[in-house]
Amino acid sequence: MGCGGSVQARASKVSTVFVQVMPTTTTPVVQMEAEEESDQEEDQEGRELSDMMLEEAPSDHWFLKNPGLQGPPVAAKLSPAWMKRIAREWRMLSRGLPDAIQLRLYEDRMDLMRASIVGPQNTPYADALLFFDLILPPNYPTMPPSVTFWAYGKRLNPNLYANGKVCLSLLGTWSGTGLENWQPHKSNILQVLVSILGLVLVEEPFFNEPGYESSKGKPETSDLSRKYSEDVRLHVLRSMSTAPPAGFEELSKQHYAEHGPAILKRVEQLANGNPGEAVTRVDGIDIQLGSGTTKETPSESFKKELTKQLLILREAWSLSAPESPVSNGPEALPMSSCGRKMGWMGRPGWGIGSSPKLGGC
Repeated sequence: MGCGGSVQARASKVSTVFVQVMPTTTTPVVQMEAEEESDQEEDQEGRELSDMMLEEAPSDHWFLKNPGLQGPPVAAKLSPAWMKRIAREWRMLSRGLPDAIQLRLYEDRMDLMRASIVGPQNTPYADALLFFDLILPPNYPTMPPSVTFWAYGKRLNPNLYANGKVCLSLLGTWSGTGLENWQPHKSNILQVLVSILGLVLVEEPFFNEPGYESSKGKPETSDLSRKYSEDVRLHVLRSMSTAPPAGFEELSKQHYAEHGPAILKRVEQLANGNPGEAVTRVDGIDIQLGSGTTKETPSESFKKELTKQLLILREAWSLSAPESPVSNGPEALPMSSCGRKMGWMGRPGWGIGSSPKLGGC
C-alpha cells in the first residue's frame, strides 16, 4: 500500500496559515488567512513561548538519535535570515496552534521541535496522544522540515508509516502539484501540524490510500475499512499504556487522568455493546446494537483484544471497573510499577534515551 494520496487532493486547498480547526465527525473545516505579518498579528493572543520552551533537546529526539539523517548540527550554520524566520515561526505557532496540538521547543537547538497531537473525536485515534519529531534544515524555508512519527513499529494510517515516515506532498514525501507542495514563501510548520490533525487523522483512514476514496461507501470496501480501523484503534489503545517521549510526561499524565474514564467507556461499548444508548459508531468503528443485524460488527477478534486492553488500561490508569467509584482527577494516577505501563508517570524522565515497545509486561 502506498502513501495516502487522497489526503493530498484535499490538502491542495491548504496554502497559507491555518488559524482554526472546527471539529466535525468527518474532515475538519479549516479556515485560513494570509501569511504576511502585520500589526494585527502582533496583537493576536496565544500561548506564551516560555510555556513551550525547554533548555535542552532530549536525547530521545529522533533526529539526535539518528544524526546521519540531519547532517552537522544546524547551530554551526546559523544565519540572521534563518534565525529571523524561525523566530517568526515560533510566534506563528504560539498564536495559531489549536488546543489539540502541544509543542516543545529547545533553547539549545532551534532546529528541533517535538509535537503532541490529540486524536480527534469519532476517529480511531480519539483521545490518544500522538507524537512527532521535527527538524528544520539549514536552508529552511527553501526546503520543508523533516517530520518523524512515533509509530512504535506499527502503521497507523496510509500517511503514517511503521518506520515513522510521515507521507505528505507538503513535506516532499509524496508527489503533488502546485499548492499541494511546499512553498517557501507561504508554507510553514503550523500548516504541517494542522494538516496532520485535520487531513490525516480522519474517521476512516483506510480511504486515505491512493485510489480508495472513490470507493467509499461501497459494500466491498466498507468491511475492509472497518477492519483497518479496528487494527488502528487497538494499536492506539496499546500506545496509551506506553511511556511518552521526553518532555510530555506531565501532559500525558494529566491527559489520561482526565480522559481515561471516557476512553474506557467507549472501549466497553465496542467490546460489549450498550443497549441503553442509541449508538451506531464509536471511535470511527461501526457498532451494531440489538438483534436483526445481517453482519456482526465489530469483529469477534477485535472484541477479544479490546477486553484485554480494558484490563491493561484500568491497571495502568488505576481505574476501577464501572461498578466501582471512579475518580476523574490526576490523583487517580500513578500507577502500575510495570515499566511498560504507566510506571513512567511516577518516574519523570523514564523513556529518555530509550525507545519503549508497545504491550504489557
